[in-house]
Amino acid sequence: ATSTVTRGNPDLNPEQSTSYNAGLSYDRGGIRASIDYFNYDYEDVITRQSADALVANAQCVQVAPGVFVPIADGLTLNPATGLISPIDVDFVNAGSIQTDGIDFAIDYGLPVGGDADLMFGINGTWTSRYDIQDSPGAPVVDGVGQRNITNFARPVPELRLNGKIGGRFGAHSLNAIIRYVDGY
Repeated sequence: ATSTVTRGNPDLNPEQSTSYNAGLSYDRGGIRASIDYFNYDYEDVITRQSADALVANAQCVQVAPGVFVPIADGLTLNPATGLISPIDVDFVNAGSIQTDGIDFAIDYGLPVGGDADLMFGINGTWTSRYDIQDSPGAPVVDGVGQRNITNFARPVPELRLNGKIGGRFGAHSLNAIIRYVDGY
């Protein structure tokens, strides 16, 4: 394992964003439901450089016959082993992220008598767009359903769901939750 050292950066610019959302909610007869559209546009995103991206994008240079080493700012090679150790990363202003999607939830409570209720529900997020631009002028990458290991963004599954079933029985409750995260 290689250590990563994160350094500060006094030259950071403020991150900027424009966001908006709109939603509807319903609450009647034991049914509670909501649906919300979200849209975020971030510029000059403050993030920590990705050590994985730094290594993946390093230039390999031949230093002896058949011996190649990665060269990049932030990479230090251990002279005894020739392995990378440590990796220095900075906080930087990355490019932009534009994302939108839908958050939704529906819950149903069913009284079964006395102090007992059964409860069912599902909530989730569907991400329609997660466009990443590492820096101004760089190509835009569609990050939905991607691990995003070679850029500054996090992994973004297209769909995430939480399902629940439970019951309340007087002072006690019993709940089961199942989570689904789409592949990336």
